[in-house]
Amino acid sequence: MITPPQVGQESEERNPYNQTEPRNFAPRMIGYDQVPPPAFNLGSLASLSKDMVQAGGQADNDPFRGSSSTVVMRGTQRRWTASTPDVPAHIMVLRSRELNNLTSGPNHMPIASQALSPEYFPFIESFSLAYVPEHGVIKIRNIPFGANRQEMIACLGRNSKILSDTMEPVHIMVDRVNGKTLDVYVEFLTLKDALNAVTRHHDAVKRGQYTRLRNRPVVLEVSTQAALMECLFPYARSVKWEGARPEIQDNPNKGANGTKDMSFQGFVTEEEMIMLVKHAEIPGRVPFSKDSPQRIYECMISTLKKMPWYMTDYITIRQRHSIYDATYTLIEILQNSIQSHVNVDLLTPQLLRRLVTAAMLCPGFSVTQKDCIAALAILDAPTSKSFNQPEHADQWNHLLTLCPRPNIPTDLLDWYIAIIREETIMHAQEQADHSREMSSELTTFANAAHGYFGFLGREIGMPKGPAYDKMTLAQAAQLEISAMQRVILRALARRH
Repeated sequence: MITPPQVGQESEERNPYNQTEPRNFAPRMIGYDQVPPPAFNLGSLASLSKDMVQAGGQADNDPFRGSSSTVVMRGTQRRWTASTPDVPAHIMVLRSRELNNLTSGPNHMPIASQALSPEYFPFIESFSLAYVPEHGVIKIRNIPFGANRQEMIACLGRNSKILSDTMEPVHIMVDRVNGKTLDVYVEFLTLKDALNAVTRHHDAVKRGQYTRLRNRPVVLEVSTQAALMECLFPYARSVKWEGARPEIQDNPNKGANGTKDMSFQGFVTEEEMIMLVKHAEIPGRVPFSKDSPQRIYECMISTLKKMPWYMTDYITIRQRHSIYDATYTLIEILQNSIQSHVNVDLLTPQLLRRLVTAAMLCPGFSVTQKDCIAALAILDAPTSKSFNQPEHADQWNHLLTLCPRPNIPTDLLDWYIAIIREETIMHAQEQADHSREMSSELTTFANAAHGYFGFLGREIGMPKGPAYDKMTLAQAAQLEISAMQRVILRALARRH
């Protein structure tokens, strides 16, 4: 017997369902009585009669169906022969307006164009939430080595219109390889605000009043997003920064005639991420990380915030994983340092919260990557939801780039997932009926997969091995969107 791993079997203390909604809230095909997905048996399908009539009843509390009805399956051609009963009025009151509108058509199923329209389709690429910043930037030079973020904000004055704390406006540049502290860049709401801050500084200098950090005069000058990005990503080859947007310059030589390959290979290198973690693991290996250990974590925060995640054609799965892996490890190290009371004035819970927040807001990380970070940081369900994390986020392991559309109603998302789950399960059963080899393949996949999305991972068909590592985020997103659309269209065709 082959049974996909079941979800929703948690203890009573951890109820995964929304308390304002009844159980079994997502729509299901008649004949399946459990949600999340019912147990199914691919191995025994060969013994099914080719003319099988299955009578299916359902409890009165099912929000998507009233009395029992019958589904007739002839061989491997399974078609709906009974219409779906009306949804009771008291259930429709509990559902979202979007779900009621979507299911208001014949047989309570939408047409294809409506189901896939941006108004209802609940999935988007997570990196579509990234944007090209156009904030004003100033550069602070000659900073004292031990100066911290709060001191730099204070020296700019209370009236300086810098970005909010959640947007992490202060970027203390650190060489990720040797840990050396460089200059500081501060982002303002607008270029005009940055100009005003520098003008006030110059006027004070003319009056003999120098801006100081720890008794050291510092120099403020207007800078640009391009200069900030170039300093933050110094090892990005063949990149020309137009503001914060990178323009990749193709190198036709690419190492020909014995020359060094200067073609684009990523915005950050794996070596940078490895060395950044090593500076945190062994603070005394270089004097820079020993005296200011917090800079390593602040450097990662700036990297997550300023990484051009929207350049999905140039970021591979492997490159993203190296950034995620370094982030996860740094959170672990910082947690251990706080619990061990190491450098309590510099390695603080506030710094940990900033790092976790930057990771949870990172548009480049997948739902399951963020779920792992949320579990590591022991975030409760409401906090995770505030970061646009769905319920059962750990079950999204086959989706590398898609996430829920912000502010999407939970029941609408559940409806789509139920349609995808059950269509992929039924399609897998049909294929298993025709081929013993296919049945064996589905057995292997079912044993390795979660049941929440059914066999969606098999529909997506991600490559394996080196091809997987080299695949870009854009290519992964195309595979996932295409598979979802294909499954939904197939499911709707069964009902209409």
